[in-house]
Amino acid sequence: MKKPPPDITERIEHALGNPKIVQTRAPLRQKQWDASLTSPLPHSVSYELLDDYRQNILQYLDWITQSLILRDQPAALREIQRVADRLTRITAMMPDALERGIKDGRLKLSNDIPF
Repeated sequence: MKKPPPDITERIEHALGNPKIVQTRAPLRQKQWDASLTSPLPHSVSYELLDDYRQNILQYLDWITQSLILRDQPAALREIQRVADRLTRITAMMPDALERGIKDGRLKLSNDIPF
């Protein structure tokens, strides 16, 4: 019986040994992404905090799709779904938080923003 071909992770590990991923941004500490993924999101949360959470989550997603996927594909796929769920909730809250920030005088829209 013929042996099945190795999956992509096995091929990469065989070709590269232990693959090294070059980070283009500062590494995200676990506390940052963990808080971004698990902290409560009350209705009155600030736009600035939501934006920080969004940035942390996107950086974590970048790590998942570059590093974790090579070591543990099932875990990476679960994490991608968890990140997508949280990012959806945060994104839905951003317009109201932005409006509150503008009304409070903390935020100001710039004319050079393309939206």
